[in-house]
Amino acid sequence: MQNEYEIKKEICDIGKRIYNRNMVAANDGNISVKISDNEFLCTPTGVSKGFMTPEYICKVDAQGNVIQANGNFKPSSEIKMHMRVYQERPDVRSVVHAHPVYATSFAIAGIPLTPECYTMKAFLTAFATGLLSVPFFMIMPLMGLLVMGLAVMLWFSTYYKAFDLVKKRRKLIEAELPRFAASIQQGLATDRDVLKLLTSYRRIAGPHLGQELDTTVADMRTGNYESALLRFQNRVGSTMLSDIVRGLVGTLRGDDQQMYFRMLVFDMRQIEQSNLKKEAGKRPKQMQKYSMMMLFCILLIYVVVLSVEVVGSLGAFF
Repeated sequence: MQNEYEIKKEICDIGKRIYNRNMVAANDGNISVKISDNEFLCTPTGVSKGFMTPEYICKVDAQGNVIQANGNFKPSSEIKMHMRVYQERPDVRSVVHAHPVYATSFAIAGIPLTPECYTMKAFLTAFATGLLSVPFFMIMPLMGLLVMGLAVMLWFSTYYKAFDLVKKRRKLIEAELPRFAASIQQGLATDRDVLKLLTSYRRIAGPHLGQELDTTVADMRTGNYESALLRFQNRVGSTMLSDIVRGLVGTLRGDDQQMYFRMLVFDMRQIEQSNLKKEAGKRPKQMQKYSMMMLFCILLIYVVVLSVEVVGSLGAFF
């Protein structure tokens, strides 16, 4: 059986691997190992998992209480979630919490599939469409090529749908952030309780931001407030939300952020107006693009029909 120091070295090695493979960023993620029924090794809070040494690793008991930790290192508040896993699954000996790009994207987009299943679904959809082109190649070759091209387009559209959904969701959340910031600004005039500010806005929040607020509020109630806000920021991946989180973190640290949020609301409204002008300017270009696509389809149909007639006419001579 490995001694504790060897296990700590393995934890650091796993941390470096997931960091190098872009499965965690900054101080994201956590790793724990069960070494006995009441002893667990875990990564500390506030450190990058790609640059740890064995001295960073903490030891806790089954309740998450610190048994041993070096210097200023403290176990992550997330250790409670790890403990729940060990409690529910006695056969589990270690837990690695990371943020793989594809799995995270699917979770945010609300797609209940693993990356492997999703890729297979996209492949089978495109393959089934491609099979339809086989009869057309025997009757009308040009139509067969058209169906084959449709299958390729279907592959890419299905495969990248998750990323499009994430972008669309982020835009919907960002559209609501000026109102969210204004609500925080008004709330700070009477109360600096960040949890209460978020809970209060949750009643009027849209579905996407509301879902994120539910997760954040639950995270704050079970762990560190500042860490929960940073995870909220990382999940959405919006620079506008980063500005709001920065102000909320300042409030948690005791700073008066009323003026900061007043200026932030003004800036966000300016950005909102600028975005509306850009969207209005895109409309004519979009109409022109769709018109060109319709013209291309009409020409393609015309060419296919003409080719069929020509081939039929030539067949009459033989």
